[in-house]
Parts: sequence; structure tokens; C-alpha cells
Amino acid sequence: AEYTGPAGFDVTFVDRAPVDVSRPGRYVLFDSAAGGGRRMADETVTVESVVARLASAARVISTEERCALYRGLVLWSGAFEREDYETFADGACKPWPLDLGAIAGN
Repeated sequence: AEYTGPAGFDVTFVDRAPVDVSRPGRYVLFDSAAGGGRRMADETVTVESVVARLASAARVISTEERCALYRGLVLWSGAFEREDYETFADGACKPWPLDLGAIAGN
């Protein structure tokens, strides 16, 4: 019998593309519908490509949000130096220093 969900609820199952990880280097990419949706991908993602995408996201999110995301990468990933934050997006993050105490006025 086909599962129709709990009584009183309308359950609509979304058509999902199959996940195939049999080929090395492929992974599931979760994207918005406008960006192509969930799919298998094999593009190489580098630190540099992530930073470039974040720097160019000005039309999507505010500079403050981009700097907050990048601040988290610098502080927690171990892949960046403090100087990287200071030069990110041509110095756009100067109003939001890495020292979180300075932001809070401490």
C-alpha cells in the first residue's frame, strides 16, 4: 500500500534526483531551485573559489553579512590569516574588525 501520511495531513512527496556517489570525487550539491536544485556535482571547490564567491555576493547579501561570514572562516577554519580578513573585498570589512570585542564596544 502507498503511504499517504498521517490522517488529516496532505503529504506531497517531492521528486528527488537519485544520489550516485559511485564515482570518486562526486558529492551531493544542495542549491536553490534557481541555482539548479539538489544534484550530483564534481566541481573542484577550493578555499580561493569560496572566498571569491563570498566577495562577489554583494548583490545577494549585505557587506556586513559577507564580512560576518568571512570573519567566521578566518577565526574558526584555520585556513586563513588575520591579514586575509583585512584585505577581503578590497578592505570592505574595516567597519567590522576581527576583534569581536571592538564591535561590541568592549
